[in-house]
Amino acid sequence: MFCAVARSLSSPENLDKFARIFNEQSIPLQERMPGFKGAYMFAKSNGEIMVLSIWDSENQANAWLSSSDHMGLSEQIGPLTNYTPPEVDSYDVLAYSKK
Repeated sequence: MFCAVARSLSSPENLDKFARIFNEQSIPLQERMPGFKGAYMFAKSNGEIMVLSIWDSENQANAWLSSSDHMGLSEQIGPLTNYTPPEVDSYDVLAYSKK
């Protein structure tokens, strides 16, 4: 398994809108992609956001990150993050729990 982690900064008042876009648009689009296992959005009250997506392989994660659907979502959330690109890291998943 493989995961991608994106960190960005929004304003606290935009967190609900960011979460709504993530839940209503991003997750359904990712669910249609091959190899998608799950996604989570974390936020701090100061506006820090972290998005974690889990995939079967690095190639599948990269396919999502370079897809036109992902690019369209990035344009929607751009105003919520002052058009600052997120910091993206990726990791091999070596251990996990299904519970």
